[in-house]
Amino acid sequence: MSGPPPRVLLLFAALVVSVYLLIPPRTWRDIHSFTILSERALVEQVEDGCRIWAGGCPPPTDLDALSSPPPPVHAAPPPTPGCDAQGECTVETLVRRHAVDNTVVVTFGNQKQAIFTENWVYHLRRLGVGGLLVGMMNEQPSEPRYVQFATKLRALGVGVYTVNSAEVARQPQGGRWFHVLPLLRTGARVLLSDSDVTWLRDPRPYFVRLEAAHPLLDFTVSSDAQGRAVGMIDAVSGTSDDLDIEAFGHCGGPSLNIGIMHFPPGRRPGTLLAMEEAVAHLAFEGNLGRVDQGPINFRWRFGAGKMGQPGAFRWKRPLFPVQDESGSRLCGFCNGSSVGGVLPSAQFCNTLTHSVLQLWRAVPGTSASQSVDLPNMDDSVAPYKLMRLREEMLWRDPPTWYGLPVSRSPGHPVASNQAPDQAPYQAPDQARCPSTADAPHADSEGCAARAGGGLGPIEPAAGFLVYEPRIEATWLARPPLSNGGIPTHHLTIMLEQLRQLRNAFFLARALGRALVLPTVTCTCEMGFFIYHIKEDCRAPDHPTLHLPYNCSLDHYLDPVNLNTSPFLHRERSFLGNPRTPRDLLLHSTTRVRVADAADAAATIANGAPDSEIAIPAEIAIPAEIAIPAGLSISALRARLGALPTKLLRVDDVLRAFGGFDETAEGRRELTTYHEELQELLSSWCCTADERFKRTAGVIPYVLPPFEGQDVWRAGRWTLWAAKAMADIFDAAGDAARAKAIRP
Repeated sequence: MSGPPPRVLLLFAALVVSVYLLIPPRTWRDIHSFTILSERALVEQVEDGCRIWAGGCPPPTDLDALSSPPPPVHAAPPPTPGCDAQGECTVETLVRRHAVDNTVVVTFGNQKQAIFTENWVYHLRRLGVGGLLVGMMNEQPSEPRYVQFATKLRALGVGVYTVNSAEVARQPQGGRWFHVLPLLRTGARVLLSDSDVTWLRDPRPYFVRLEAAHPLLDFTVSSDAQGRAVGMIDAVSGTSDDLDIEAFGHCGGPSLNIGIMHFPPGRRPGTLLAMEEAVAHLAFEGNLGRVDQGPINFRWRFGAGKMGQPGAFRWKRPLFPVQDESGSRLCGFCNGSSVGGVLPSAQFCNTLTHSVLQLWRAVPGTSASQSVDLPNMDDSVAPYKLMRLREEMLWRDPPTWYGLPVSRSPGHPVASNQAPDQAPYQAPDQARCPSTADAPHADSEGCAARAGGGLGPIEPAAGFLVYEPRIEATWLARPPLSNGGIPTHHLTIMLEQLRQLRNAFFLARALGRALVLPTVTCTCEMGFFIYHIKEDCRAPDHPTLHLPYNCSLDHYLDPVNLNTSPFLHRERSFLGNPRTPRDLLLHSTTRVRVADAADAAATIANGAPDSEIAIPAEIAIPAEIAIPAGLSISALRARLGALPTKLLRVDDVLRAFGGFDETAEGRRELTTYHEELQELLSSWCCTADERFKRTAGVIPYVLPPFEGQDVWRAGRWTLWAAKAMADIFDAAGDAARAKAIRP
């Protein structure tokens, strides 16, 4: 490589990939506490509901609530006038047919985003939310892919229709707004969100209360705010838990994030005007080719264009506060002709404010998330979206991702990733779970996983590997950071964790298993530009961040490369996911303990034969196996490769894995593994140090080599990065780490 990897250009992914949250009542927190990432896990990995190092899982009583059927959604009535023979209906007809309490919940998507649209539908249906409409852009009613997609969703009671226009053809992200006005003109309440939103609680009651509390509202919109908001602890009228709209300062401060919008019913003039002005602005000066959010924000707040250009103007009354009984929270947009409100940033968050800053924790009584919105429609960030949703256990991968038992019985069809002639595992306890016919919105997969019905097929067939990360107390030190300086303490703890991750990834790949990623600890926040991170290793506008914190995957790995890597993986929350079968933990787990030579010579704890011998399938899965420290990759394959257990739990990956064989094949394998894993590492942003001027202040992470390893990636980029990292440790007086990392 001749320059910085593409990941340098994605440093803002934590903001581009957004998660919006509407916080449920306090009682919801107790039931759904598993959706909150643990703050501990510095020495042990704790996944909600399963403390895998303390042994076993508690009874799944807190998870059973997930599989209880929500209220039935509004079923689509028989065909009515306004629809053609292909099932395509006018917007007016769709709203009339599907609206529930004069409310529709709408998203726009396309084939590239179809998997996210299905996730959007799935979570809303689980909540019993009806009135769902999906507009599919740049599709023709006769296209086979569209017919298949529309038929599938229509069978679930979702109104699906094609959305085509010159604007959509040119730029779908901006062009979709030209198709919102027909929805508003029906007079229905419209809740509009991006197609990759995941709602976690029915949003409709909240917005009805907002309308009652603020009769002047023409629309509400979410925000890109990151810090603690002024007035954010005020509750909306009629509830003690849900927060009111933000103070007026948010109307013109952070960008108004149009990923979630709410429009009250009644064909309000201000509601229609706001969208008319948005559409007019997108058609002005080539704005349609830009990201839609910026132009729409500018139009509502200030006017159009650069003064002096044809058609440019400024509102006589630019953005100003509007008074109502709550004070001056409302935003006067478009010369005061449209009144908006900014949704509370502690309830409607992006992934940064939810997963990292945990803004919702700053408010007494708040708990978890209601919706997940990933508004950027660029395909390059799709792996980031999947990663974020998986970490929050909000994504439904194929059954083979988890080892879910599957069945041919009604309500439990063969998984979509299995050939029809394959005979899937039949789980005896699945009869206890509701069928899709009786309870179409129940989480039958999660129910089957928790019912103890065994395991289904797994990809990869060998199963999974998990390890216990080791964190020394000295690595958690956080000395002050000079302005624009290099956080050597953070690079130290990352180097040590990457050393363990290296061994775990190498061992998992050698055994044909997927690695369950650990909880990785960061002691300095990742910024977005030089001088963003201050003396305390936090951004000044992120007061709710508590150091150290659990890094999201993209803070140390590149999801784009990981998505296509030969290093198979599962998300850090995998073992706590309600879809992961409990039998994996209870009946198909083997602990691999590193012991001294005498102890390791003993047989497996439960009396099964030594693992160097091929273990027949009928032999019981060993509960524990002891191995000597420092085994080579070939010795580990011989001892562990034939184990039938689907989950290997390695206590100490540094002592367990002694390296590759001293053969030509071993050297080739080491070189391949090292190069391909180095490609997965991301970076820290950003320093003003001149040594990193060539990367705009970005410090790339470097995979530490084994002691004495003389093979190294030949690329100039990695050589430069490793030398720069070694210089950092030398300057800090850490000669041992400098020597270990210097190529």
